[in-house]
Amino acid sequence: MVFSLPSGKFQEHQTRKYGVLCYISIINKGIRDVSLDYWHLHIKTVGNKWIELNPISIPEPQNELGQSGQIKSWPVLGQKGLYYEGDTMVKAGSSISGFAYYILEFWGTDNWNLKLIDGKAEGKMEIKGVFGKKSSVKMLFTEIPLEKATKMVKGIDTVDQMQH
Repeated sequence: MVFSLPSGKFQEHQTRKYGVLCYISIINKGIRDVSLDYWHLHIKTVGNKWIELNPISIPEPQNELGQSGQIKSWPVLGQKGLYYEGDTMVKAGSSISGFAYYILEFWGTDNWNLKLIDGKAEGKMEIKGVFGKKSSVKMLFTEIPLEKATKMVKGIDTVDQMQH
């Protein structure tokens, strides 16, 4: 999911901001356990530049299951939460999964805007284990309204302001 965030400021310039929220599942098909070193998102701009992003901490995403009143919570990859220990160790033949959140902020020419075609943004997730082996996968992110993202993760539109 990709969504526009309220604009910011950089050196007195108005910025354009976007949030990217994605669910990642990582499978270890190897014969030894491995801990994750990083999970970076590369995303394409209008000027066809790839921007590398690091994940940002967020509250655990939640959503009501239909009209039941029951709440479903999901883990955030690598982050200790109410329902998840935040471990990034992936046992051989096993998997881990969780949400990751990234923020893009641009100023200057429109070439630095997020490239959206028919409401979709192109990205590439790169995962690296502590032994140095990397894996990547291409991803498409669907544009959603900010209201939908804030319903799932309360305060997601102000998370970067809390990190400074």
